[in-house]
Parts: sequence; C-alpha cells; structure tokens
Amino acid sequence: MAEGLFTKLVNDTGSSFKISSAGVSTFGGQTPSKHTLDILKKEGIDLSANTSQMVSDELINQASYIFAMSSSHLQAIESMFPKALKKTFLVTEFCDNQSVHGTDVPDPYGGTIKEYEHTKDLLDVSLPSILKFLETQN
Repeated sequence: MAEGLFTKLVNDTGSSFKISSAGVSTFGGQTPSKHTLDILKKEGIDLSANTSQMVSDELINQASYIFAMSSSHLQAIESMFPKALKKTFLVTEFCDNQSVHGTDVPDPYGGTIKEYEHTKDLLDVSLPSILKFLETQN
C-alpha cells in the first residue's frame, strides 16, 4: 500500500525517485490483499501486478533511504543490515502531525477493511513529509 501511495504522490508532484518496497518478514511473491487493492483502486492506483519481496543486501545497497512502517521493522532492518542504520527512518519520523509523528503504522494484513483504511490514513498524513525530506536531500 505504501509503495503505491508514495509512487502516486511522487508522480503527481512531478518528482522522480525510484521507489520499491520489501518486507522484513514476508514470503516473496505474495500479491497485495483484496482490501489493499480495493482501497488503492479508489485512488486510481493499480498494484495488482505487484508481488512482495524480502528485504535483501542488494535492496539495502541500492537504497538511498529506507523507511520502515514500525519500530520493530526499523530494529529488524538495523539488526540484519547494520550498515543501513544511517539511512533508515520510521515512515512517520518526518510527519508534521504531532499525533502521528514517530508512531508505528500498523500492518493491517488479515484485518478488516477499517484497519486497512486506518493504515492508509496514517500513510496519507506521513508520506508528504517524506517527499519533502527527500526533495531537500537532492
């Protein structure tokens, strides 16, 4: 979901970044959930061809920045890939909304549509701040 929303945000603003997503505890090759596809379809985003991938040395090395959805994901990345420490952030770390800033974005996998919508709402608030951060780095 985050990859689709951020790609749309970047494209809508005319920016250009290579965006990909990976999980710290996923089985590669899984397609997005029906709830994810339904929510993103309302935004004009089609991720039906996307499949999950596990975070890897190659992805870490290619990434200029890494944004983790939760503090446990952040810790897992830093534990598995210590060299990524300086370029890894919580997805809400730059959020201007203080009630969201520094909080975890829950993984709604297997949850209700409302849980998926809550995750999307948190991403909608957080992702513009990430884009602003990235634009100041280039």
